[in-house]
Amino acid sequence: MNGEVGRAESDPSRESGADPHTGVIIKRENFSRRKWIDRIVDASVAAHEAQLFGVPNQLLGGFAASGLLLMNVSSAVMWWLRRPENVLGAPPPDYKEKLAPGLIVVLVALGVYLHAWCLDGCGAID
Repeated sequence: MNGEVGRAESDPSRESGADPHTGVIIKRENFSRRKWIDRIVDASVAAHEAQLFGVPNQLLGGFAASGLLLMNVSSAVMWWLRRPENVLGAPPPDYKEKLAPGLIVVLVALGVYLHAWCLDGCGAID
């Protein structure tokens, strides 16, 4: 270890830190002693990476990915079979519709608020 706190590669449920000069462990935190939100995030990441339940988790992920692929391909095939001849099949654009003025005001206000919030988070606004 180089003196930084980090996860042990052999056991991702444990976090430890060591003194870089002596090698003495100065911090050790087990998974059960972490805050509840950290435990939820760690378990969610492990499930997402198919490491939580081993082969069944990987099979479930593969099944979900296969289903998404099947839906994408079948939707393109269904559109191709049902489209009108010699046209794209999408309705023509209607340029007569305009945004409501209230929506524009809300969007501008949210944009100003977002920029002010970001500047405040960076410490630029006192």
